[in-house]
Amino acid sequence: MRKAVLFLLLLLGFVTASEAAVSGKMGRKGVVVEAVDAVLYEGKDFFGDGKALILRLSAEKLDHAALDAAIDLEAEIDRQFESGIANITLEFAMDGSWSGGGGFYVPNASCGWCMDGALAELAKTKFENDTLSGTIQVRSAALKDGDGPDFDLKIAVPISRVKDVVELPEGGGEIGAAYLACTRAMTEQTKPDKNAVIAACFATGDAWTQNLNLDYYPEFSDLVMPVRSELSRASVLEEVKILGGRKKGKRAELDVDGKMIDRSSDPPYVERDKGKVFLELTAEGWRLRGSRLEQINE
Repeated sequence: MRKAVLFLLLLLGFVTASEAAVSGKMGRKGVVVEAVDAVLYEGKDFFGDGKALILRLSAEKLDHAALDAAIDLEAEIDRQFESGIANITLEFAMDGSWSGGGGFYVPNASCGWCMDGALAELAKTKFENDTLSGTIQVRSAALKDGDGPDFDLKIAVPISRVKDVVELPEGGGEIGAAYLACTRAMTEQTKPDKNAVIAACFATGDAWTQNLNLDYYPEFSDLVMPVRSELSRASVLEEVKILGGRKKGKRAELDVDGKMIDRSSDPPYVERDKGKVFLELTAEGWRLRGSRLEQINE
């Protein structure tokens, strides 16, 4: 009965992300695993800035409640895969046609990104009514040198979109102010203060600070690298413009444009970065949690 209802919902375009249907085998170079779950979202194509449909396939069931609560869907998927779940990422055009490219993270057959446009025709897929559906059948044994993907998949995956968001104004309001407090502490040139960095950039309960021995970092410059590593390069942007953003519950996303300034050279090396910065509401206020930035060539 459930299959009949799912089929009807797919036809009407009302199926939810938690009802994504995927079945079959997936892998590379003859190493295959069972496809158990999937998430589809709109992103960028791997080699450019054009729109693309990104299909994330998992060998285990995903936490869809956490995905529904996320404001940064891609980062939440990455977080769930950190445990080592076998997974594959495939890229499709907005009409649902496969590009032939993908990232493979399966035992003994991983590939950060493999691309073969000649394989695209082996996917009989389409994107209609907000659902990517069809079949993908590829055998690496039939390819030159046996070096390629293995798919025997049937998919019907609705697109996931972030819902229930509140738009933020230019400057980001209190959320933007909290982010800028962290960047000011991190880039202070005259009297840098290690404790000010910790207070502005972290919450007391953050795992990074619980066992932090400030005496281990004799100079402020020694602290910058581990903090930047923990929080992302967004923590050391200067001359930041916050163009806007959005908030969802205790999570927020800012659209920023700023500069990375390396003063170790003369004249200083300046790099312009633009993208998204992510924050989370803690008991002590909004705190930086990561970013997705791109260098802008001027």
